[in-house]
Amino acid sequence: MVCLTGPPGVGKTQWCLYITTKLLTAARGGVHPSAIYIDTESAVRPERIVEMMTNRYPELSSDIPQLLSRIHMFHPKTAASMLEM
Repeated sequence: MVCLTGPPGVGKTQWCLYITTKLLTAARGGVHPSAIYIDTESAVRPERIVEMMTNRYPELSSDIPQLLSRIHMFHPKTAASMLEM
């Protein structure tokens, strides 16, 4: 598990989205990884993930819906609910 913290605007969300797209597109040997994304700031826009995947991996554009289905998003509202996860 990795927890990123920092002030607004330093690129935490961008970095996490980049790592998520790299993970999801790195299927090797029949293994298709999934990602758990805990968004405590409600900063993630699915459109941005699609845009990143389309720009970086145009050859996978028809696979994007299937790739997105392997992202499990959680939006905890409190620290207690995050710890429950």
